[in-house]
Amino acid sequence: VGLTLLSKGLPQAQQEMMETIIGVFAIMFVTSMIVWMIHHAGRLQGELELGAEEAVSRGGSLALTVMAFLAVLKEGFELSVFLLAAAGTSHSSRWFAVIGGMTGIAVSMGVGVGLYFGGLKLNLHRFFRVTGIFLVLIAAGLGLNVLRTAHEAGWLNIGQQQVVDLSHWIPEESVQGALVTGLFGVPTDPRLIEVLGWLLYAVVMVVVLVWPARRR
Repeated sequence: VGLTLLSKGLPQAQQEMMETIIGVFAIMFVTSMIVWMIHHAGRLQGELELGAEEAVSRGGSLALTVMAFLAVLKEGFELSVFLLAAAGTSHSSRWFAVIGGMTGIAVSMGVGVGLYFGGLKLNLHRFFRVTGIFLVLIAAGLGLNVLRTAHEAGWLNIGQQQVVDLSHWIPEESVQGALVTGLFGVPTDPRLIEVLGWLLYAVVMVVVLVWPARRR
């Protein structure tokens, strides 16, 4: 809320500059999370269970609780920046981004409850692989939007010719359009530099995700 109020009080060019900077931080958060998942997915579950068991047996349950609280707090800060960047990519009402974010939080809470009570079993390695690819597409869309706001801020002026017209495939006033632009950041009039940036990020990150670990 504070970031949104701050941006509203700025001139248009400075609003675009702020959106660009927020988008860059959001991409950094998502990318670091993807890379972290790649390196830890295979052994994460065993390490978490062993570490939690040792902490409780040593009487460190309070420390374990505080650590969990701080971990969720950190993710909450990242989520606020990510949602603000996602709202910036939505060409319709920003409430779509808010509703989408709340829905995601509700689903995450449901998954957490299912894991806690043992009614839900997850193969974390496979789970991270699938969600990682999904996150790559979202981060690539944020990158596309960052390149656009950087142009509107006067920071980037090359490769601005429109590549294709997607208005027939992504109607701006439709649910389909809201989903595609809000979730994956794809505009109806992608520019050359935006398409190149999207491809560079998405292709490299997907290759990193699916490449065998010993060659990565």
